[in-house]
Amino acid sequence: MKRLPLKYRFPLLILINSLPFIFDIVFYENGAYNDLLFPIVFACLVSMNYYLLDKTLHYVLINVYVLFGVIFSGVVSTFLYYNNISSDGETLAVGEAMIFWGTAIVIVTTVISGIIKGLINRKKGEFSDV
Repeated sequence: MKRLPLKYRFPLLILINSLPFIFDIVFYENGAYNDLLFPIVFACLVSMNYYLLDKTLHYVLINVYVLFGVIFSGVVSTFLYYNNISSDGETLAVGEAMIFWGTAIVIVTTVISGIIKGLINRKKGEFSDV
């Protein structure tokens, strides 16, 4: 996939990074099982993006998309679960906690790996990282 030009690779990465959001919303009936699994999936997506994108700016932009997807899918799946399956306070608390942890995992992995990618690109002599 690294051999593809960026104009084909970037939309393909957006499609791949959208799949967990779609699955989280479609399979909201599983409740906390999805909420516990998907932060790990999102961390794997951040790692995949690290290896498939060369420039730091592209890497950060696609991970901002992943971050919005974590928040959006968490809110929508919690809302659906609350309205259709279990309308108690614990549902909202668990959903909020999982949104928090998913967001934290994506932010921390993006910041750390973004700094590493930026330093590697600077060391290679690629000062224009845009």
